[in-house]
This record gives sequence, C-alpha cells and structure tokens, in this order.
Amino acid sequence: MPHLTALEWFGYAASVIVAVSLTMSSIVRLRWYNLVGAAAFSTYGFLIHAYPVGVLNGFIALADIYYLVRMYSVKERFQLVRVPSDSEYLGCFFEAHREEIRRIFPRFDFRMDEGRVAFYVLRDLVPACVFVGTPVGDGTLEVDLDFVVPAYRDFKPGAYLFGERLALFRDLGFRRLQARACDRAHGAYLRRVGFQPAGEEEDCALFVREMD
Repeated sequence: MPHLTALEWFGYAASVIVAVSLTMSSIVRLRWYNLVGAAAFSTYGFLIHAYPVGVLNGFIALADIYYLVRMYSVKERFQLVRVPSDSEYLGCFFEAHREEIRRIFPRFDFRMDEGRVAFYVLRDLVPACVFVGTPVGDGTLEVDLDFVVPAYRDFKPGAYLFGERLALFRDLGFRRLQARACDRAHGAYLRRVGFQPAGEEEDCALFVREMD
C-alpha cells in the first residue's frame, strides 16, 4: 500500500464524514455531519488546487448552514394528546415501527390495556413520539416506550415531554418515572432528558427521574 500523506488522510476523512452523513435518519444530524464533511472536503479541494471540488463543497456547506439556521429558528408547536387503549392509529404506528421498537425497547409489550398511560407528542400536528407507561405502585410510572420517529430525533420531543410537560405526570399522581436502557444511545438520551442512573437490571441499565 502506498504511503499516504497527512493531506491525503484528511481528504479521505472528509469523504467518510460526507458518506456517514447520508446514513443519518435524523435530518438535523444529517445536516450537521454533512456540514462538517463538506467544509472539510472543500478545504481539501482548495489545498490540492482542485478548485471545482472546493467550490462545490463550499456551496454545499453554505446550504447546510442555511437550512440548519432555518431549523433552529423556526418556532415549532408541540402538543400532548392522550391515546385511548383501543386507538386504531396507535396499532398502525406500532406496525410501521415494530422492528425498531423491538430493537430499542426489547421488553415492550405491544398489547395495550386500560391501566397503561399513553400519549402522542405532536410536532406541528404530526405524531413525532409515542409514550407508553405502566403504573407500578408507590407513585412510580414505568416508562415502557418513549419512541421518537427517526426524522424528529433531535431531543426536542423528549425535552418537551420530560421538561415543559413534566408537571402532567405529577398531576396524574406520579412522583417518579423509571426507565430502562438496553443500549448506550438510549442511555445517553435518558441522561439528556433528565433521568439519572439507578443501577443495572439483567442486561439493561435502570434510570429514574424524581419529580418531588
């Protein structure tokens, strides 16, 4: 294998970042990764005097900046809507996302009974998240499901549910939320929306959110 210079390694790294950006299901993440990759690749193009490459990727980076500014500046409307246990739409939602729900929430029971608490988090009237919890006594609500549709995974639905609307759980009589994370990404999400680690249980990490 020929010896690669630092500049060539830089170019390869920029290409990888651009390629990785295209695998992102979240539009916001896609834009951020693509911005970094395009800016790096533009720099690489100018450094090797490949000016069309530099100009094109510079334009892509500017476009990413433009759309990111729009995404972060637009005022979105969030709403919480109670879900009846016999909701036909909820059944369709489960079917559409069943495989990913099973991967992230391997213990989730898709059967809905009257005792469970369920909400849609609407984002500009579009269902962005489904929350399902089960009362387990002692004022604790077990978070069975907190599934956000891939296109909306920028933490805003979680911040709304466990931040702005946290009082709703208190109004329903709960003093504590309890959740389990069976992978590192879900654990990082729970920490970011205010949950604290509370030990291990089998192959999952236990998290709690006190509301007193």
